[in-house]
Amino acid sequence: MSQGQSRKQDGDEQAAAARVDEAVRLLAAFEEVETERTREETLRRCVTLVEGLIEGCAAVSITVIDAAGQASTAESTVAWAVDLDREQYLLDDGPCLVAAREQSVQRIDYRAAKSRWPRFVDASSAANVASFLSAGFRLDDRQVASVNLYGRGLDAFGMMDESLTNLVTRYTRFALTSALEVGDAQRLAGQLERALHTRPVIDWAIGILMAQTPCGPDRAFDLLRTTSQRSNVKLRDVAAQVVERTAQRGEGLGRGSAEARGHFNRPVASELRRDDEERV
Repeated sequence: MSQGQSRKQDGDEQAAAARVDEAVRLLAAFEEVETERTREETLRRCVTLVEGLIEGCAAVSITVIDAAGQASTAESTVAWAVDLDREQYLLDDGPCLVAAREQSVQRIDYRAAKSRWPRFVDASSAANVASFLSAGFRLDDRQVASVNLYGRGLDAFGMMDESLTNLVTRYTRFALTSALEVGDAQRLAGQLERALHTRPVIDWAIGILMAQTPCGPDRAFDLLRTTSQRSNVKLRDVAAQVVERTAQRGEGLGRGSAEARGHFNRPVASELRRDDEERV
């Protein structure tokens, strides 16, 4: 090996080592994803890091295909990448869809893509995109996805880019599923918190109906539920009206008295009268 060839080999190895170091930095950044990040923040972080890692990459997007087969772009670095994704969704074909559906890697440039997806390539040419790299991965049991890279020049992506993108998809899946789980947990926490605030009001209304009408807890709840359905008002709002009107009238109303029943709001009072008529 000549001295010139040796220097070239050293330069190539240094370049490869630098890219591996950059990949390590990327993976470390993924591992630092905080649990409180929203799904959108996590996806934004993913595409930004991928764009910085892969040389020749002009844009990155993430395609998600749901259980019904509907494809959508979950995140992208630029708006025109979303347009190119959407063009593939309309045609129901293209590198991002093939990668996601087949769980494969599609690394292809303008010349080879022209014969496979002519209409899509026409659209990509208008956007000055000549190279494509899409890596598919499974998001969960029902959804598949792909990380999509768009390049300006011919042969913008090589084997190293393909390997690094494959590696990144594993961490993208981790970040996505973690964000979805956090989102589900946050929604559940919100529902539980609302339930904690709502339940006492319903319980109070049941207690008031039991105290002022001759019925048990089940029948009192049925009265509230039926009133809610017939008046198209949420159950907690019906209960709140009962509690509010009772508070306005003050305590001391006799059980089952006309005065006790009269202070309820009209829908509840109507249900009470209907209940009396059914008993007769």
